[in-house]
Amino acid sequence: MNSEMFMLYSLMVFLALAPVLRAGPWPRAPGEQFTSITVEAPTSATAVNQVYGALYFERGLPREWTLGLDSGADGLGYQKSYAFLRRPFFSGRSSRAAIELGVGYQSSARGHGFAIRPALTWGRGLEVVNKPGWLTLDGSAAHIPFLETTIFKIEATAGLSWTDAFKTFLQATYEQETGRPAFSSITPSAAVQVSDSFHLIGGVILSKEQKTKVKFGVWMSF
Repeated sequence: MNSEMFMLYSLMVFLALAPVLRAGPWPRAPGEQFTSITVEAPTSATAVNQVYGALYFERGLPREWTLGLDSGADGLGYQKSYAFLRRPFFSGRSSRAAIELGVGYQSSARGHGFAIRPALTWGRGLEVVNKPGWLTLDGSAAHIPFLETTIFKIEATAGLSWTDAFKTFLQATYEQETGRPAFSSITPSAAVQVSDSFHLIGGVILSKEQKTKVKFGVWMSF
């Protein structure tokens, strides 16, 4: 079974057993804030320069607008940093969709520079084995005008709340830059709530193109 088929099969199995733990197209209440700080570290001690740190922040604004920051960097020189605005444009019985525009800085195989990142996100709530869950699909295109290159990214995330304090979720990621080989990964993860506004998270990033990484971090809402 090749990596693409394995990823698809794993996602289908997970969706069958459970149903993401991020805001997606659901806006935050005005003044509500969320912060995620994560670290991705290779299991190989000889690849410490591949350690990747990320910061994600959202703040709810009036009229269903969300203001955010999405940034990250590793020891190899890769880095990104975007400020973005997001707002829902569709609301159905069980699903919602939102449009997002980010501006900032992005590294690529050709270099780095100012970037524009439009994105679409769709999500819906689910209930499986009497447990609440949800599914989100996110697509973005980070364009670096001066380098004439675009990085396309698609993420599918499924999650399930087993209890108020314990959640599991799975993320499948596909990313490709113009004229470059594609990159794909699967990340099974879990989150444990330790207080009303604080979660600990951990997971494993599995990919054919890169060494296995462990992922850990915190979520904070306030």
